[in-house]
Amino acid sequence: MIFSDNLYGMPQKKRYFVGEQVLLYGEIDTSMGRVFQWISGEIVFTDYLMVKVQCEHPVYDTAGGYHLDGQLWCAHGSKKLRRKDISDEYK
Repeated sequence: MIFSDNLYGMPQKKRYFVGEQVLLYGEIDTSMGRVFQWISGEIVFTDYLMVKVQCEHPVYDTAGGYHLDGQLWCAHGSKKLRRKDISDEYK
């Protein structure tokens, strides 16, 4: 059952909350150069449209800017953001 919280019709099930552990598909530096992969992070801020994710590593944004603090903004319904599952710990 999915409930709408009347904020642009975004279902509560898909919304993220501060402190939630997530995976963000982003670009980081590795020994093989810049690669896209799922990066562990935590939601540090949220409003009705966007969430701010604190990643464990410095990351690049879509414009190519490098963020040493590892913080990126993402939309609630983005396909590049997902909840961290217990099975992700063993991959």
